[in-house]
Amino acid sequence: MMHEYARAIKLEEAVAEDKSFTVLKFRTLHEVCQCVEEYQQDTCTHFIKYNRDKHFGDEAYVPNIERGRIHYWSNTGKCGVPIEYDGVPFMHVGRWVLMCHQGQDTNKGHKEKYQIRKLREQQESGVKPKSRNRAQVTKKVNCPAEIYITHIMKFPQHKMPNALLAINSLPTDHMRKLAKRKIVSSFKRYSSRFVRESWYYVRLPHPSTHFGHPVLGLVKEEPEFDVPEECANKMSSKVDSKKRKQTKGTKFRTKEPVDSRVLQKMYELTRQGVSTVKMMQEAIEEFVHEELFPCGEPPPSMYRRYNPTPSDIQNAMYKVKQEMRLEGKSILQYRCAALVREITEMVVQTDSEEYLNQLEEQLRHIYNAVRNTVPVPEVQFGSEQDGERNKRALAEESGPGSEVGHKSKRSRRQKHNEHQTESTTAAYHLSLENQCKESVSILFIYLFFFLSPFKFLILDNSTMRRKRHTICCSKPGVPNRWVTTP
Repeated sequence: MMHEYARAIKLEEAVAEDKSFTVLKFRTLHEVCQCVEEYQQDTCTHFIKYNRDKHFGDEAYVPNIERGRIHYWSNTGKCGVPIEYDGVPFMHVGRWVLMCHQGQDTNKGHKEKYQIRKLREQQESGVKPKSRNRAQVTKKVNCPAEIYITHIMKFPQHKMPNALLAINSLPTDHMRKLAKRKIVSSFKRYSSRFVRESWYYVRLPHPSTHFGHPVLGLVKEEPEFDVPEECANKMSSKVDSKKRKQTKGTKFRTKEPVDSRVLQKMYELTRQGVSTVKMMQEAIEEFVHEELFPCGEPPPSMYRRYNPTPSDIQNAMYKVKQEMRLEGKSILQYRCAALVREITEMVVQTDSEEYLNQLEEQLRHIYNAVRNTVPVPEVQFGSEQDGERNKRALAEESGPGSEVGHKSKRSRRQKHNEHQTESTTAAYHLSLENQCKESVSILFIYLFFFLSPFKFLILDNSTMRRKRHTICCSKPGVPNRWVTTP
């Protein structure tokens, strides 16, 4: 088995000489996502999901140990990630492949079908639909950069003996079979206590593997040529004329999305009252210099991640305005609040009493004007029962369990008074019910004996049903008959 291990070492040495990627390992999926995010921020790139297995990231899932294959090392890896030999057996759980956002166009077939269907509809109807003039149909340039992440499950209790590790030798086939039998038997006996560890191996590509778009640190400088003065003057005049024709914000930008921290800052500034693109660009530039890159230089302005375009800024401001419109607020309210905060900060630093007196008078006039325009909410007075309920709720909130609330302690006398008031109210309600019942019974008797002298009720003891019978009819000469009403 030494020849296989020697072959594996040669492959690893060839890969190390190539240096086209780096391999890192982590214990949790959160650390993996954090590593990928840092890599994207450092290189000003963006990766999207290409493929992800079903059980990737599911640490509670256990693969089929009986039928599955147990590995000890992996040269290039079943999932594209090399795994070193450390004597601990493991099984592959799943993989996650991320591709560059300017890589292969996976929806190319759907786009072609859509264009064919659009042309057919245009020919049938004879009407040309509206379409935008695009200088570039797609941002895809078939960049080959990919990130491979493999999820494995190790069995540390069935590690190979240290003697084999000392001589740098691989286990034989017989040793592998015995180890697999032990793993299967221990899993069947102690499935709940079976020890297993989840590990994630990440293969990050080198920035040089990107193709067709700039990456941070790999942007080539423009070459310098020896040009005569006459030609240089003509070229400069042409460039100046082109610059005059260009509109604002037409500088080259990369295609990656804007950083989430920059987006959040734009939302906050919009709510604080920033309403123009120029003010937003200045504030974002200051934020990137001071907070995101306080110790080093920020990336060039061509990278869209930290330097959003005017359209990005307008979209962010529009989104915040829509949210505020749904909330029933406006940007003017936030602007006024921001001005008030700035005034308070500057007033603390002033010392002249004459200026402060003048400012107080002006602020008093502004305060009265605002107070007259703002509607005063009406105070609704509730009943005594509502007041008692509110008092009880406040007492419960400020009970012994709450740290901030006031601890209310009632004496025995107060409890006795409350109990007495409750008993008196209950007795009063019972007396009212009895009086109502007596009045209803008296009214029923009055109606029965005085208003209907020709009708009476007969209670049948067998069926206990009420039947109303009339003895006489309204017309004379008609024989008496029983009339049953429901």
